[in-house]
Amino acid sequence: LGLPAAVGVALARPKDKVIALMGDGSVMYAIQALWSAAQLGLALAVIIVKNERYEALYNFGRHFGLNALPGADLPEIDFCGLAKAQGFEAIGVTRADELDGALETAFAATKPMLVEVKVAAA
Repeated sequence: LGLPAAVGVALARPKDKVIALMGDGSVMYAIQALWSAAQLGLALAVIIVKNERYEALYNFGRHFGLNALPGADLPEIDFCGLAKAQGFEAIGVTRADELDGALETAFAATKPMLVEVKVAAA
């Protein structure tokens, strides 16, 4: 799982900035790892590409000819809210012109920070 692995790398490399880039579906498998990173004060930047669904499951579904995938959508999850509730700073991005500034802020931060980037579903 990507998020716990990023926390482990940040623990192993406390002088380095660690950046985790992941989709909203994969981050939901272990969202509680944000709490550990915040409690440990890790210099971790988590970038979530939010398309509001488990895209990997949609890919599998297409491969097997499935038309319906119950439970594979993730509408309206507020990752900034989840991050803040666990001790992270968080920035939400909904427009392309906001992305550079948000990433610069997250990459320069000395504390854990999350950037939620809303994109269109495929």
